[in-house]
Amino acid sequence: MKDSLISLPAIKSPAKAVAKIQQIANEDTSLIIFLDHAAMRMQERGILEKQVLQVIRNGNPTNAKWGTENERGWKCRFTKITAGVRLSVVAKLAQREEGM
Repeated sequence: MKDSLISLPAIKSPAKAVAKIQQIANEDTSLIIFLDHAAMRMQERGILEKQVLQVIRNGNPTNAKWGTENERGWKCRFTKITAGVRLSVVAKLAQREEGM
């Protein structure tokens, strides 16, 4: 596993999870993975990765919550107007094994 993986149990509050997601978007975008479904929707809607990152970095976070035992990790929706469009992005803070 990568040294840069986040120990999720150490993040105990929604506010800290939001801050960590935004920190990653600001400092190390190599840790951000766009799922196939999201990439497909972005392409359909003409949304660029840089717009998504702007929404995560500067958007209004809502509904931050811990997932279920099957879907472990913090999940949050960020909303912001970017390039004249109101855009909502769901980001999940999850630990992944290398190669996933």
